[in-house]
Amino acid sequence: MKYQAYTRHNYLKIPKIKRLGKERLHSIDVVSYVLPFKTNNYVVDELIDWKSFENDPMYILNFPQKDMLEEKPYERLSKMIQNGTDRSTISRYANTVRLLLNPHPAGQLDHNVPTLNG
Repeated sequence: MKYQAYTRHNYLKIPKIKRLGKERLHSIDVVSYVLPFKTNNYVVDELIDWKSFENDPMYILNFPQKDMLEEKPYERLSKMIQNGTDRSTISRYANTVRLLLNPHPAGQLDHNVPTLNG
């Protein structure tokens, strides 16, 4: 099996991807502008149960989900994509959204600070 990476730019080449429907494919497009998205043919072909992908943990872990973004930024990005806004404008807004996300949601900077003698 030859390795094939899938990202935002080529995930539509995945043979079973059309099973997701237009709305879910659009969600992947929207969220993947903000959050990194990369998977590969082994995951897609061997690990995901495409018959029940909605509940498949490997699908959920590997593909961007609508709920990963707050509603307002998601809707704005969605409209930008649907209206054919140029990629550079979409990317600039996506970068703004990315910067507003909490990079340490579990308090890692408070709870995982190394200490010496104490």
